[in-house]
Amino acid sequence: MVVIETDGVDTQKGPKSDILYIIPGQRYSVIVHMDQPEGEYWMRAVSEPPELAGPPGLGILEYEDIPEEFQVLSQVNQKP
Repeated sequence: MVVIETDGVDTQKGPKSDILYIIPGQRYSVIVHMDQPEGEYWMRAVSEPPELAGPPGLGILEYEDIPEEFQVLSQVNQKP
């Protein structure tokens, strides 16, 4: 994924990352690159330190072959 916005402010495109550390009250927008084979992929949110937090947040990203006209990422990466 690539962070594109932090707390409502656009950011310069940074390097790809598998981990994003967030403190309470922060908001981020990210682009998740769907460059793996079609399927289901788990995502997980945990608090640090774990002994002070509740259960982790879990989610599944699922995708199949998507027609190009519906691919948002290809539109975002186009240069003007």
